[in-house]
Amino acid sequence: MTLHQNIVGVDIAKNWIDIYNPNTKQHQQVKTTSKALRAFAKTCTHALVVMEASGGYERPLMQACEAQGVDYTRVNPRQAREFARCTGQLAKTDRVDAKMLAKWCGLWNECLTSP
Repeated sequence: MTLHQNIVGVDIAKNWIDIYNPNTKQHQQVKTTSKALRAFAKTCTHALVVMEASGGYERPLMQACEAQGVDYTRVNPRQAREFARCTGQLAKTDRVDAKMLAKWCGLWNECLTSP
C-alpha cells in the first residue's frame, strides 16, 4: 500500500469538478472535458485523488487519472457526508465536499502511519 503525502479532494458534478488541495489550501474548479481532466490529472502525479462515487459522473476523471498513472480512490458518498457531519460541518456545497474528502482521507493516512 502506498501512503501519500499529498491528497486532493474532488467533488464531482456533471459539468465541472471542484478540487481542494490541503497542502496549498487552494480550491479550483475544472470543467469535465477530456482535455481539462487530463490536464488536471497531470498535476496530480504525486498525489492521491479522492472522489465520491457520483452515479457515473466520476468515470471520466478516473480514466484521466489512469491515463496519467495517478492514484485515486472512490468513496461512498453517504460515508463522506457522515464524516463531514461528525466534524460539525453541516453546510453542503461542492467546495466544502471537496475539502471534507481531502480531510477524511488525510486522517486515514495519519491513522495508518501512527504507531
